[in-house]
Amino acid sequence: MSHILPTLYRTIISMTIFLLFITNQIISQNVFNEEFQVVGHLEIKEVFFPDPLAVKVTTNASGDFIVSHILQKSVFKFDDQGNLIRTMGREGQGPGEFNYISHVTVTSDDNYFVSDMMGRSALFDSKGELVDSYLLPGMIMNLTMLPDNKILIPGRGAVGVKSNLLQIFNLDTGKIESGFFEQPYNVNDYGGVLAMVSSNVQTTTDDNSIIAIIPFLNSMYFFDLNGKLQRKIEDIEFSHFRSLQKYSRGRIPNDKVSESMMSFSTIDRVFYTSRGTLLMQYFDYTKFGDFRSDGTFDSELVYSLAEVDLSGNVLFEVRDTPRLLGQDTFSDQFFFYEEPKENNDEQFIITKVVLK
Repeated sequence: MSHILPTLYRTIISMTIFLLFITNQIISQNVFNEEFQVVGHLEIKEVFFPDPLAVKVTTNASGDFIVSHILQKSVFKFDDQGNLIRTMGREGQGPGEFNYISHVTVTSDDNYFVSDMMGRSALFDSKGELVDSYLLPGMIMNLTMLPDNKILIPGRGAVGVKSNLLQIFNLDTGKIESGFFEQPYNVNDYGGVLAMVSSNVQTTTDDNSIIAIIPFLNSMYFFDLNGKLQRKIEDIEFSHFRSLQKYSRGRIPNDKVSESMMSFSTIDRVFYTSRGTLLMQYFDYTKFGDFRSDGTFDSELVYSLAEVDLSGNVLFEVRDTPRLLGQDTFSDQFFFYEEPKENNDEQFIITKVVLK
């Protein structure tokens, strides 16, 4: 078993790194005129991001931009003009060192909690100095900050057993406090496809409850902050979303994997908005090919964007949108990747918008 797990992790890492290919990343004026108001642009300077669609962006209370990328070994802090202020972390396996950074979240006291895919995590203060380091369980793809200095850790689910998909980590004690949300599906029912889905649950919070979404089934669960289930919504009625179908004949044959991966949608970004709704982005593969020599996949995908209320009603939905990079929780701005007008691989532009 020990030689299987590293192979599986490498496959998932390659799959995650691959989520970078889309045919059209120029922001559609029709989409943003109808649903968003563009409030500005930010050109990131001094740092080259090789695959911009894998970037995640958040902000601190001062309006600085905190940017992470799965191929970078550090987190970058920029001012509101795009100038680099400092970096946090470096490559390695020691305290404050990372490989494949998957998420950064800003704590209530303006510190930065950073984690890589293998669970190596660290807390940095507002000046970028290392405060403490941790090893979180499982494979980390996203984190959600909760009240009282706690962090919600989504898991991947397990084969053959019912495991908890969510755990609460207490930053003050450095320990897992509780686990909940027994996975509502059987991994074996899907022919091995879930091994290639980078995250089996997406989460966000309104500070009073935890909202968890099964990304390949578009079902939504609501828990209180102690992990007690309050209610659930099955099958959000998206226009374009396709749920993953069960496969009853064992493992999907290798020559059918591409067809299977192109047969369903996956929600991979969820944000709670100030008007009490959720902004979600999901993607569909339009091409799913073989491994390239650099470890990525020869594949393409298209993104869709939707606003959903907490009753599961879709308020708007748009297909073929730019990549949603993150949210400024202080001003409720959202950040999208803007493809440069000129062919300049080293230019990275963020478009800042608000919901109308």
